[in-house]
Amino acid sequence: MRLLYLVTEDLYFWSHRLPLARAARDAGYEVLVATAPGDLRARIESEGFRYFPLQLRRGPRNPWQHLAAVRELTRLYRYERPDIVHHVSMLPVLAGSIAARRAGITRVVNTVTGLGHVFLAQGAAAALRRALVQRAYRHALAHTRVVFQNRDDLELFTQRRLVRPGQCVIIPGSGVDTDRFVPTPEPEGDPMILYTGRMLWTKGLRELAAAARILKRRGLRFQVVLAGRRDEANPACLSEHEIRAWEGEGLLQWAGHVDDIAPLLRASAIVCLPSYREGLPLSLLEGAASARPLVATDVPGCRDVVRDGVNGGLVPACAPDSLAAALRVLLEDRDLRRTMGKAGRRLVLQRFALQHVIPATLALYQQHGG
Repeated sequence: MRLLYLVTEDLYFWSHRLPLARAARDAGYEVLVATAPGDLRARIESEGFRYFPLQLRRGPRNPWQHLAAVRELTRLYRYERPDIVHHVSMLPVLAGSIAARRAGITRVVNTVTGLGHVFLAQGAAAALRRALVQRAYRHALAHTRVVFQNRDDLELFTQRRLVRPGQCVIIPGSGVDTDRFVPTPEPEGDPMILYTGRMLWTKGLRELAAAARILKRRGLRFQVVLAGRRDEANPACLSEHEIRAWEGEGLLQWAGHVDDIAPLLRASAIVCLPSYREGLPLSLLEGAASARPLVATDVPGCRDVVRDGVNGGLVPACAPDSLAAALRVLLEDRDLRRTMGKAGRRLVLQRFALQHVIPATLALYQQHGG
């Protein structure tokens, strides 16, 4: 049976969907990967997957660009005739579902990985674009199976009648490799607060910089490391000038893109994600699997991973003072960090490990392909 994954970037496929694709391959599926061309084609093809570079581009789009994406995907689907297509994130879901319908592909799985900038932006123009996107979602998701990563997003889509409850399932994220991300002793020295992800203001990085400023003024010794790339296709992308200014002020260090985040997690003491909204953040799962305490915002996605007072702390979004206070509690108590880290590891093993997420997704393929 032929299974095609449609994602926006091969880097995302490699970091988030590779274990699932390997499991599908080992279960007998012929795996195809369609994405915008990147640097990982050879590595993806070395896994035995067929790779299809597309002109698919994220970011602001006009209707003609969207139609061009639909046409390109329709041609691909008609030629390759996949038995199941799995679209991941907004652009693949919207363009891919229309293309599948035009190509006569009836077995479609759509994963909503979070609501993104279009649902967070304010103002009249943003409200109009949000209304158009919701209408497009309603059309695209009809007659497909829809995977949500948290209950908040499922309830929002259901309340706005973008989906029917019977077509939906919750699968908590991409899963985390608990053999790769393992507990290690926290290193000696000033504790490191680690953020991993894209350099977006909607991830709460301005609030993290402000919290670091508050804590340094109070004399606490620590370091903040940001690991991730800028994403100029996203309207929320931070300028390099702003990030470098934080570095110049001594608030943090920017490591840029890191291929293997595990060594940084071993060097860290706290993992922080003060985001405005998430699907199911892999960065928090990897931190918890590594037995590091978490500090995050009390928003969809983050609160699915962080149990306040158990494996970390939850704070309101857009609240640097509260963020600083939660970080301070952990910075000043190494034993608490250790206790919360162990609790986070247990939670991941119980709910979020690959051993739970991959079988649930393969079962969905089998049900939908039957």
